[in-house]
Amino acid sequence: MGEYTGGEILNGVVDCYPNKKYPVVIKVRPERVNAVLGTDIPKSRMVEILQNIEYGVKDRGHLEITVPTFAVDVTREIDIIEEIVRLEGYDTIPTRDENKGPLFSPYPEDEQFCDNIRRILTAQGYDEIYSGGMADKKLLEQVSGAQPAVEILNPIADDLTVMENTILFTLLKSAGHNIAHRNVDLKLFVIGKIYKPGAPPLEEEEIGILVTGKGEDTWYNRGASLGFHDLKGAVEAFLGWNRIAVKGYEPAARPALDAAESMTILGADGELGYIGAVGENIARLFDVKQKLWVAVISFNKAQRGICPVKPYQPLPKYPAAPRDLAVVVDEKVRAGELLDKISKEGGSLLESVSIFDLFRGKQIGDGKKSLAFSMVYRSPERSLETEEVNALHQKIAESLKKGFGADIREA
Repeated sequence: MGEYTGGEILNGVVDCYPNKKYPVVIKVRPERVNAVLGTDIPKSRMVEILQNIEYGVKDRGHLEITVPTFAVDVTREIDIIEEIVRLEGYDTIPTRDENKGPLFSPYPEDEQFCDNIRRILTAQGYDEIYSGGMADKKLLEQVSGAQPAVEILNPIADDLTVMENTILFTLLKSAGHNIAHRNVDLKLFVIGKIYKPGAPPLEEEEIGILVTGKGEDTWYNRGASLGFHDLKGAVEAFLGWNRIAVKGYEPAARPALDAAESMTILGADGELGYIGAVGENIARLFDVKQKLWVAVISFNKAQRGICPVKPYQPLPKYPAAPRDLAVVVDEKVRAGELLDKISKEGGSLLESVSIFDLFRGKQIGDGKKSLAFSMVYRSPERSLETEEVNALHQKIAESLKKGFGADIREA
């Protein structure tokens, strides 16, 4: 160093050895060694192997092994077992037709829930994307409104200075990137973390789904645009498959969504997330001019809403009594309110009710709409009489008249 670099040679020695190292002592059970390896290595051979690599060995029934300080990675009994088989030879481990011990490892509930979501959404033609976690601060403020974000102390780029506080940002950024590359028909989903200020910052997970453009062309559905009902179907499919109840949807404004097309998704214990159309002004921030539909659901809230597996129920013994009911109501009356009223009035004899038609037109007048319901009556204990079904059906119709001012078109 002095000759070739011109360095000045100093007296003395600097020893970088801040703490004295002491040998580790490990208890090793010979029977455990053979149980793990499936071998029959004698204790004397184990002692010989370990002494040959400078390990101290004392036979106290079990083996008390003193590990030399140069073997810094040997700290447990299983590490000693690895040393023994390494020197004895892996070829000495006999071949088995079945496992020597249990191979079960638990499947974490979070991972199982993620896999279930992926299975259902990919089966419906959705592609999974991944969140980078970081975002442009000004752009994120437009998407999340007044919701605060976690600042990054050492950002890697000027446009990645905060952590995402909504998974919606990832959906919009991915949509903009795809559409810029002329991939304009999209069905995307993401399961990712979001971050909220705290000490330390709080991490949560969200599920995001986006549709835009046109659906798949088929002989019966050519050129139809993807919209709210496609997205709602995907949401209810993966929630339903996981036995998570959706109680309904309520109009609610969200910072990035069109106020006229934004709703809260309600579960058994409250809000699960939201669904709606992205506002045009927000879409244009990501260079998107076509309509975007998104849904964002809290991973933890959804997971807490998973119901136990339903018990087996035998097929019904008694026949069903189907009926239809069409009503004309004011445009402002929500279909969900009518469904709730019908279900409540129908009681235990009303097996199911669903909407099968919606009509608006001059025949029923401005500011009005016609909704038609398909209803099935059935008792698990007996056959229902026609008069009994008709009376209950009429009772439901009268309750809609009284509660919503409905004009009954068919009963």
